[in-house]
Amino acid sequence: MNHERVFCFFICIVWAALTVAYAKHLSLEEVENLEMQCLEAEKPKWTVIHEKAIEECKQHVVKHRGDPESCANHFNDLLPPTTKKMRDSRRLRLDPPLPICVEADEARRHFSVNPK
Repeated sequence: MNHERVFCFFICIVWAALTVAYAKHLSLEEVENLEMQCLEAEKPKWTVIHEKAIEECKQHVVKHRGDPESCANHFNDLLPPTTKKMRDSRRLRLDPPLPICVEADEARRHFSVNPK
């Protein structure tokens, strides 16, 4: 059991180190491209989450004699982002994050510290 944990920890460390090393060689355009890939990869997942939240809200509101149409406006923060909002710390994140999004975040952090 401990060997499995050590191995998983080792793999995570190597993956993180490779991500940081890869991020060091990116231009601003490449960083923005990674961010857009992340947004596109997250879009289907956010759409499902958004639709499920609206459906649950509508069922709850109907039971309590409210307006089911208000649910769509209430859950607008669960819509998939349509613009580059990767630098916005208030943006909701998927948990666990997609690998391309982790890569994009690391690249943005590195580029912010060391712009080319």
